[in-house]
Amino acid sequence: MNLRRLGVVLAVAAVATAAARVLTAWSIPRKLFEPVEERLLDWRVRSVPPPAAQDSRIALVLFDSATVDGWPYLMPFPRAALAELIDVVAASGAKAIALDVYLDRRYPALNAMDGGDEKLRESIRRAGNVILAAPTVQRDGRRVFLPPDPYFAEVAAGVGVAD
Repeated sequence: MNLRRLGVVLAVAAVATAAARVLTAWSIPRKLFEPVEERLLDWRVRSVPPPAAQDSRIALVLFDSATVDGWPYLMPFPRAALAELIDVVAASGAKAIALDVYLDRRYPALNAMDGGDEKLRESIRRAGNVILAAPTVQRDGRRVFLPPDPYFAEVAAGVGVAD
């Protein structure tokens, strides 16, 4: 490429860059192209086929703020409520129940209020298919598994890493 041609290319690039900066600063492109983009987006959304039927054999039971409003405390999750949930899910015919609540210890003071630890352990044992969650942490440059409290783990069907 000769020097004159390179100069022309650089000049065109500089003018285009300056024009783009001016238009962006004035928000002209947004005002011009936003209605067009909205119409194109509407068309793209409408043209997508509906999703395939979902597998109804898998269900998630989630807690929202309305659920926890009636709980006497938030942390740890009330063990009696978790026990009741496991009983209901197990009675509905669940083949496996994965509990994404880390049961790292028992709470004697709370257990004295509602027997929650004992109820939860019994529900896990009775269901026979509860998998408990456990995290890993970084220690000395490697990942270390933190198992749940043996009180709960020994009656569970298994423990899975929740990271």
